[in-house]
Amino acid sequence: MNRIVYKLILDLKDDISPVSVNCFQGEADSRILEIAFRSGGREYLISENTTAVFRAKTPADVTVYNNCRVENNRVIADITGSVLSTLGQVLCQIMLKNESGAVLYSPEFSIYSNAPVLTDEEIEGTKEYSELEKTLEEVKALKASLEKKRGLINNGTTTESLTDIVITTDNDGNALSLTDDFTIYLDSPSSSAAGNVVLYFNSAPGAFIANGITKAGAKSRCSMHFNGRTWENYSVTSSAFTSNAAVSSIVKYEVDDVIDEIKLSFSGGFPVGTKYYVYGRVL
Repeated sequence: MNRIVYKLILDLKDDISPVSVNCFQGEADSRILEIAFRSGGREYLISENTTAVFRAKTPADVTVYNNCRVENNRVIADITGSVLSTLGQVLCQIMLKNESGAVLYSPEFSIYSNAPVLTDEEIEGTKEYSELEKTLEEVKALKASLEKKRGLINNGTTTESLTDIVITTDNDGNALSLTDDFTIYLDSPSSSAAGNVVLYFNSAPGAFIANGITKAGAKSRCSMHFNGRTWENYSVTSSAFTSNAAVSSIVKYEVDDVIDEIKLSFSGGFPVGTKYYVYGRVL
């Protein structure tokens, strides 16, 4: 953000200057003073190795001492948050001090700390602000989700004939937790295996939704897509364990929690050596 610059001229022969600056309470490091000095109307030259200090007193009797920069015969002073911490007139002065110890004060000038239209407390108390916070949290969550990448979550090979393959953990032994798209691959050692492979996954604690997959051949893929409100089956490719290339139905339902269990059921039994892979979004 570009800062606002106030170019002031103070005559060192005055004790009080009519110069004033208007700011708003709550502002910080957004406005600066660029001060040139005169002596009886003539330009005052700031000697080398002179230091400058901004001194101020707020209406709440808070004193401020901030070091300034001396550049091109000007004193550069930041208007900090402490200067504007209290509403009202802030009395200000610049102190110049050279290396020999000589001290010179500028005339007094004023900064007015005005009230903004709404304070942070008033804004945070409104319904609109609550909705804004909610929206920002949703955007933050979406961004975190988009920063995830697809990776292998769980895979294995059957060592005996199984009717069900149940997956409840990832490959690191952590509890399964899917909240985004996931894909399941099956690879059977027998291309002649036949029967319905049914995918089950929990839609709510203790409940399962079944989706029949009817395909032919040795491999199958079922992708479940979360569209923002619901999970839906959006593609089944390659081939599964029966003779027809069709999906029995498209399943849509509201998701109340994460998917923490997936079950694949095959009425003919998965042959020994059947490989399965679960891919999803991982950090």
